[in-house]
Amino acid sequence: MLCGMADSTPVPAAVSTAHGRVEVEPQDDGVVVRLAGDVDLLLAPHVREVVRAVEGARVQEIDVTDVTFVDSAGMALLIQVWVAGGRRRVPLRGAGDQVLELVAMMSLGELFDVWDGPRGGHATA
Repeated sequence: MLCGMADSTPVPAAVSTAHGRVEVEPQDDGVVVRLAGDVDLLLAPHVREVVRAVEGARVQEIDVTDVTFVDSAGMALLIQVWVAGGRRRVPLRGAGDQVLELVAMMSLGELFDVWDGPRGGHATA
């Protein structure tokens, strides 16, 4: 369990469904949010408490390297993390073609700094 950054309420550090996962990893100067599997309508309702762990924290990056599928509910989750993290431009690490397409289609390039691979270079979104 983590404590919410905005208060001291304990919140889960990770939430999983049969096909997807979101976790918040504390860092010295903020948090890293990792998403894996299907980030979709089935996962979205379960992550509200995890998003609370991000409130007021500096989101170092959102790692989507292991995302196999994302829908509009999953993209809404990315926006929720961005809002909870103070509306700062956030590195989106490891974005595959589907994530890149949705970032471009939804005009979210102003919210996220899109990077290829775990430590790769800039991608075009």
